[in-house]
Formats: sequence, C-alpha cells, structure tokens
Amino acid sequence: MKAMNDILEGKSSKKGNPVKALLIALGGVILIMLGYFYLSGEPTLSAVQQTITVRPIHRSDLEIKVATYGQLESKFERVVSTPMEAQVGRILKYPGEFVEKGEVIMVLNNEQIKRDLIDSELELGSLKAELNRILIEGERAHINNRTELEKLKSQQFETNVREKASAALAESGIIPSIELSITQAKQAGLEKLVMLYQQKLSKEQDFYERDANIQKDIIDQAKRKRDLLLEKQRALNVVAHIPGVIQSIPVKEGQRLANGEQVAKIASLRPLIAKLKVNQNDASNVKVGLKVELNSLGQSGLHGVVTRIYPVVENGVVTVEADLVGPLSSHEKPSMTVEGNILVDEMKQVLYIQKPSNIEKNMVGRLFKFDREAGVGTRTQLQFGKVSGKFIVIESGAAEGDEFIISDTRKLEQFKKIEVVL
Repeated sequence: MKAMNDILEGKSSKKGNPVKALLIALGGVILIMLGYFYLSGEPTLSAVQQTITVRPIHRSDLEIKVATYGQLESKFERVVSTPMEAQVGRILKYPGEFVEKGEVIMVLNNEQIKRDLIDSELELGSLKAELNRILIEGERAHINNRTELEKLKSQQFETNVREKASAALAESGIIPSIELSITQAKQAGLEKLVMLYQQKLSKEQDFYERDANIQKDIIDQAKRKRDLLLEKQRALNVVAHIPGVIQSIPVKEGQRLANGEQVAKIASLRPLIAKLKVNQNDASNVKVGLKVELNSLGQSGLHGVVTRIYPVVENGVVTVEADLVGPLSSHEKPSMTVEGNILVDEMKQVLYIQKPSNIEKNMVGRLFKFDREAGVGTRTQLQFGKVSGKFIVIESGAAEGDEFIISDTRKLEQFKKIEVVL
C-alpha cells in the first residue's frame, strides 16, 4: 500500500526508475480485480442489446402444433402409356402445361400399322368389287331366266289356244283325234316346263342372294380389321384422359418405345392433397383426423385434415397426407411447396415463450433472465415442456411477464450474469 501511495502522490520507492514503479502498481490493480471476481463467484460479460433477442413469458391457452412442410399434389393422377411399339414423332405438350381432356400430347409413329392399313384398304376394295360382280351376275341370270320363262308361257298360251281349237275340230270330225291328243300332250309338257322354270328362277335368286350375303359378311370382317387398324393409328395420337397439368414427359422425339411404356404423367388441378413431412420425434403425436394449417406463396389460408400417416421413417421424417378442405384459389397448383402446422393438442392457461434455438422439448435448460431496469441477465434454470410451432411450454422456473434472452448463449456457459449494454 505504501508503494501505491507513493505512486498516487507522484513519489517513487526507488528514485530514478518511475516506469518500473508504474508497472508494479498496474499489476497490483489487475490482481485485486481478478481476486474480486474469483471470490464473488459471479463472472459477468457485457453484451450489446442489439445483438441479443429478448422475449417475454406469456400465459394463455396454447394449441400444441407440430411443424410440417411439403408440397401440394393432385389427388387424381393418370399415367399415360403407349398402346404398342412405336417411335416418338412430335411432342406437343411439355411439363407444366395445362391440357384439356382429349387434347393431343404427342404423336407417335408406327410404320407397320401404316403398311397394314394400306393392305387392308386394298383388300376391302377387292372384296367390294367381288360383291358387285356377284350382284351383276345374279341380275343378269335373273333377267335371262325371266326371258326364257316368258317364252315358255307364250308357247303355253299358244298351245292352249290350239288345244281348244283342235278339240272342236276333232269333235266335228274335221281332224283326226290323234292330233288333239298330241296337242294336249304338248300343252301338258309346257305346263310342267313353266312350273320348273318358275322354281328354277326362285331358287337361283335365292342362291345369288346367299352368295351376296356371304360376300357381305367377308366385307364386314375386312371392315372390322380395317377399323381396328384405324383405331391403332388414332391411338398413336397420345391424348390426355383427364384435364390437368402435365407433370412429366419422360421421352424424347425419335425415341423408340416398347408396348406399355410410360410417355406422360398428368395430375388433375382439383382436388388437391398435401403430402407433408414431419420430424420423426413429433410423428407419434400426429393422428388421422387432426386439423392442418398451411401456407403457400407466403400466404396463409389453406386448411386440411390428416388422412394418412406413412408407416416408415425416411431420412428422419415421416410422410403424412392431408385432404384440403374449403375453397382454393387459382394459385394453388400441384407441386407447389407449403409449410405450416398440424394441431395435435390444446393446453389451457400455460406459460410459454418463443422457442430458443438451443432448447428442445421436455428438457431442463438454462436461459438468462433479463432485468430490463438493471440491464443485467441472470442465468436461470427452466423446465421446458411441449413445443408448439415457434413456441415452447415452460413447466417451471419462470412467471408470466418475465423476460428471457432466447439467443444462443451456449458459449457463455461460464458466466452467471451478463451485462446488457443499451
């Protein structure tokens, strides 16, 4: 202390060496300060208020929410496949474009179908020509037979007249009776001949009609074959079976395709579902039927209900599906990203605070309780409970209105207090 007094009074214990005396004095001051902090057991650190985040403790009813994220998907999707071996000709629609039902997406080529269709048309033409030949021949034969029948009828009429005349002459004795008998025999023969010709005419007409019907059946078979080829040719125009948005076109122009190979995937615009991801630690709280609140494009307003929970964990998350309920705007489309919360519970009149970055649910942690008047933060132990979105429940260690520093202070573990510089 004498050395300190000497320095304060501008004196030196050893004349001619004032610098050495000054260094000794400063070292003494430092030792005294370190001793004070060591004995007090309360090391402090200054912090600028702008670099820390302070939040108050609230008390109210709190909905327990599980954070989730994912994307919107169509509830109805349709995979379009090629109906036969073919080659991609032209792609008319690409992923992201809207298509109406029946609209052509791409055109495929199949040279074998083209050749088969030409052969089918030629065969059909030949069969139709054969039918015309049968009909013409039948009509010609019918005319010839009718002509012969009319000749026979004419002869029969002539013989009938002659028979009547011969009967009168024979009765008068002008002509011998033998001539009458010859005339009568000739008349009887003509009657039979006319009857046979009539039967022949009827039968031949029936035969020609049968031939024509058989040929018509052959033509019908050829038409069905041709129509089948036309249907295959039309199927080369790949069309959308539902209205919606094209999600993928996994082929390129010129690519050869096997029968049944996928060429497009279409998703309907409505209805939509949300396929969401939930942390595996929170998945046990999620149940079918729980309400979902989602945001898209930075705007809230989407609501849904959990309909399915996948039974597997992938990369630490569980997939959950939710049906969207209520009206949707024109902005919501398949593949749009969303985020939000699943409402799993509601707690009555609980204490909670914005969740610090280094605190997890159901753990004991320490935060700096902030005294705004004194500008000091004092490390305080808290029991934390459930997490709800960006909030976490406080089971014990704090009261409503208390303020805590929620910034990450893990690097300040050795300090029991920090001084906040305003």
